[in-house]
Amino acid sequence: MNPVSINLAESQNIGNDNTVLNLKKLPLILASNSPRRRALLKQIDLDFRVIPSNVHEDFNVPLKPKNFVEHYAFLKAEAVAQKHPDCIVVGMDTIVVLDNAIIGKPKDAIDSFNMLNKLSGRTHAVLTGISIHKNDQAISDTFSVTTKVTFNKLQPEQIRYYIEKI
Repeated sequence: MNPVSINLAESQNIGNDNTVLNLKKLPLILASNSPRRRALLKQIDLDFRVIPSNVHEDFNVPLKPKNFVEHYAFLKAEAVAQKHPDCIVVGMDTIVVLDNAIIGKPKDAIDSFNMLNKLSGRTHAVLTGISIHKNDQAISDTFSVTTKVTFNKLQPEQIRYYIEKI
């Protein structure tokens, strides 16, 4: 498949060589139900539909973190792109990594407290995999971005307050 390059700041087009897709003129689908991802696409003034992929991550899959987020971003985008080959489909996956281990989503308030306590005063990595597909033109590109995040030392009452507010 053709690699895809994105530079929304300049032209809001994706593609390379003879393949250039104008994001303002083609139907765009976000393969995610994430409110944060919707807000990000709205910030760059794109019209899009939301069609969740219903792909669920298996944290027991033996993949390194970078491969994990790229794998699941690809699966999410492809699941929706197969049903909408004439649309640009964007799939994403985000994880937190501490001490080379993927930290899954918290199950409840106690799990949230334990995770935040573990992250307190430490630096961890946030990895996001992004996959862009347009199947009727055999376009697919998957990549990831890593951000290092350092938490200040959090007191237990600060963690509890935060959990109560979210």
